[in-house]
Amino acid sequence: MSKKFTLLFIIILLADIAALHFPDLPWLRYFTKPAIVGSLIIWLALQRFELARLKHYLMAGLIFSLTGDVLLMFVRNSEYYFLFGLLVFLLAHVCYILAFVRRGYLKPGHLPLGIILVTAYALFIYWNISDGLGENKPYVIAYMLILWLLAVTAFMRKSYVPLRSYQIVLAGALFFMLSDSLLAWDKFRESIPLGGIAIMATYGIAQYCLVRGGKAQEE
Repeated sequence: MSKKFTLLFIIILLADIAALHFPDLPWLRYFTKPAIVGSLIIWLALQRFELARLKHYLMAGLIFSLTGDVLLMFVRNSEYYFLFGLLVFLLAHVCYILAFVRRGYLKPGHLPLGIILVTAYALFIYWNISDGLGENKPYVIAYMLILWLLAVTAFMRKSYVPLRSYQIVLAGALFFMLSDSLLAWDKFRESIPLGGIAIMATYGIAQYCLVRGGKAQEE
């Protein structure tokens, strides 16, 4: 990604974080939040990929993510928006997994230590939020499994792609886990001070890294 686009993306992300602190201007986030992923969609559409499959799945993941962002902005109107948002983000992660996975990646007996650590982290989060899930439990479990699989896929790419691509995509998957675990903790366990800032900052970084790491696979 060019330095100009990276700077623009940072400005958009900071603008959305700032919008969280302007309750008197609720309309502002209707522009800043969709612009985070929307800018990545525009950037990706303008790029040439030798592997069209990679670009198509990344684009699908971003489109599902943008849809999820919009749905989650209306959660106050109905809890169904949260469930629909959860579903489309699950589909986004499936698209990211399909973008990065290759035959031979997932070999039993060849699991990096990192996978053990993210598994322990996921179990820790679930253990602490499970009592507050209520009827959402099966949906949250399904979502957590798909997000965990994205992290596993990212870890297993190391021997198959350029190191820079591996590192950036892995960072994206881990930031996604962090962002969503913060969101889950804040919603189902207890409020996190400045949680909105932490959630959106890690979310924006995650999306940026997944797209940037995907492009780096061809560089």
